[in-house]
Amino acid sequence: WGALKVGADAEAYLLRRCIDHLLWITTPEATCRLIATGAAHANMAREYSGLNVSAEYFKKQRHSSLPAFALHMLRAWSDGIGASAVVMTYSPLVSKLPEIMLSGDESNRIPVATATLTHVILHELDQERELRAKISDFFDGVTAKKDRQRKGPVVLVVQCDPLATSLRRIEHAKFLIENTRVR
Repeated sequence: WGALKVGADAEAYLLRRCIDHLLWITTPEATCRLIATGAAHANMAREYSGLNVSAEYFKKQRHSSLPAFALHMLRAWSDGIGASAVVMTYSPLVSKLPEIMLSGDESNRIPVATATLTHVILHELDQERELRAKISDFFDGVTAKKDRQRKGPVVLVVQCDPLATSLRRIEHAKFLIENTRVR
């Protein structure tokens, strides 16, 4: 912000950032509806300096595939002890999530040879102690891999279906993971 000049350049920059943030939280359905209404899409392109919503949303952002999105999130949210990201989606995730996350071309996937992915489906666990055990096993494995000079990412995906699991249980699972991660 300090190097940003006041005036038209600043306004153009701020407008671009606002559009980027709005497109980041837009759903695919809303984007497709906008694209399908040719007049609205053309008006937006004309009013906002040739903005191509389709190209911005589906090509420039990381919505093209789950592996591309996950890799982007792992890079963007990493800190000294790893990456911590809570991702919510309206899209159902399939049971073959580990295979999907490790698939794709080299630039859009988690490195297969060095990655470790643990997939837990919350509503399939009957009791809290099962979840605690899965979380402990995951973080114990992370520590062991770190001691062996790990090279690839270690990913825990907890799939929480709000139709099959209460929101309270989802929040509790998030708390357990964050609490264990900090220790």
